[in-house]
Amino acid sequence: MASPPTTDGALPPTENPRWTLLSTRVGRRVFLLFVLSALIPVLGMGVVSYRNVADHIRTLSEQRVSGTAKAAGMALIERLMAADGQLQDWMDGGVEADLNRDSGPTEHGHSDDRMNSGRFLRRVAAVPWERRRELLGTDAAEGKVASRLALGEPQLVVHPEGRDAVVLRLVRLDSGKNTVYGADLVLDSVLAASRIYAETQYGAGICLLTGSGVRLSCDPAIESSFASASRPEELTRRGIWLWEAGGQDYLGGYWTAFLSASFGADPLVLAVAEGGDGLRVPAQAFSSAFLLAVALCMAVVLASSTLLIRRNLSPLERLKDAAQSLGRGQYETRLEIDSGDEFEELAGAFNGMARRLVDQIGELHALHVATIRALSRAIDASSHWTRGHSERVAELSVAIGGEMGLPVDDLELIYRGGLLHDVGKIGVPTHILDKAASLTDEEFDLVRAHPVIGIRILEPVAQLAPLLPMVRSHHERMDGQGYPDGLTGDATHPFARIMAVADVWDAITSDRPYREAMSFDRAWEVIALGAGTHFDPQVVAAFETISRDWYRRPAASGFVPADYASFVREGQHADDLLPA
Repeated sequence: MASPPTTDGALPPTENPRWTLLSTRVGRRVFLLFVLSALIPVLGMGVVSYRNVADHIRTLSEQRVSGTAKAAGMALIERLMAADGQLQDWMDGGVEADLNRDSGPTEHGHSDDRMNSGRFLRRVAAVPWERRRELLGTDAAEGKVASRLALGEPQLVVHPEGRDAVVLRLVRLDSGKNTVYGADLVLDSVLAASRIYAETQYGAGICLLTGSGVRLSCDPAIESSFASASRPEELTRRGIWLWEAGGQDYLGGYWTAFLSASFGADPLVLAVAEGGDGLRVPAQAFSSAFLLAVALCMAVVLASSTLLIRRNLSPLERLKDAAQSLGRGQYETRLEIDSGDEFEELAGAFNGMARRLVDQIGELHALHVATIRALSRAIDASSHWTRGHSERVAELSVAIGGEMGLPVDDLELIYRGGLLHDVGKIGVPTHILDKAASLTDEEFDLVRAHPVIGIRILEPVAQLAPLLPMVRSHHERMDGQGYPDGLTGDATHPFARIMAVADVWDAITSDRPYREAMSFDRAWEVIALGAGTHFDPQVVAAFETISRDWYRRPAASGFVPADYASFVREGQHADDLLPA
């Protein structure tokens, strides 16, 4: 709902402009355009960026895991060579005898000392050449293995131990003694350096497998999950694979250690695996940063769009309110906009239009009243006895209504109704109106018909509809003895009750062919005696207050108290006969 104009006609500032502007269709369209203009590019850029970043993070993670697997594999080869050196030292008698006992695996740990001083062998054994099968196994006892040992080269074999377990065993031949020496590798020590390379913030671990996929050693942290991973021969060419176990993603990389030249053995595969956090954590960090960027972008868009809407649509909202006020008849509405742009020019044009509209309405109103006044004068001119009667009745009715506190709009209706209250006398012959003798019943019936005739004349004009109750009922009485409808009390329109007093007063204080004008005292006695039976007592009381000033006014003076004269432009109206 638009705010009413202030006393000077200017519209007040719109209340809560931020929300009222968003309640308008234009405001919502502009706001939605701003939001979509920012949201669509940001989301599109975010989706593309997220995919690119996710792919980049995946590539970096794969490169990291692949590089870690290679470094761990190189460390494995280095430790195998160191273990071979320890075996040769034992063969040469340079290692203490406790290497020859089953010491078990070294204590699991990740200190750098293991890279330099760890023991890589256990259960060192020496057998004659003829018993070499005990160390090498049946399949590996002959052929290339025997030839390799005969040349003084080390041989690495996978030796079964128990029903399900296998061990890596390093074997050499002392040709001078014709003795074969063998020792099992302590894999915890051999893999210690590889574990150091594999240690990352994402919980990586390593597994050592044979070329056929048999697990030789696997860190406890990933052993259960690695069981569900693909076999090495099924891995991708890049040495990278992904799998899921226990509801967690894993990223694995492997490196193949080719040992045929150095140790005469099939390749070993060193696999490095890490939890999915290596992929997820960087992606989540980017997602958080991206969401923050989107939130900041949207905050900027909301702030800028709100400011722009308030700056550009607040004047439009005020223009709409001003136009609606003007449409409701508040013609004093004026608009003040100091925006320094086209809205200010539009406000100036609106104010100019409003002023011209007020002038035109004033001219139309004056023409309307003048036309009604001319019609009333034409009616009264049919008899010199009633000349000016309608204007005087209109004037006196306005004065009484003003004394009763009626608003100006009601007084204007009363004034126009007073001018036209006797329009029906056009249908009454002049010789009856001017007759000095008493009227016959037929003649009096014609006179009593003039209110109904007036209604028939005015009824087709819709703009005069508010005046019809005064035209029809100004001869009704409080006791029901009036005409044409015999209404009683408050059933008669209040404006008609005012006009009844004014009409009778002007009639009895004016000369008529059948009598002279009454004095003030005699006329007032007639009005006072009629209070409650003929007239409304409240109307009589209001008339009493102004009656003497009214009676003393110059004839046809156009007297109207100053408070009610603003709309009575150039004269007034009234007349009638006293009821018999």
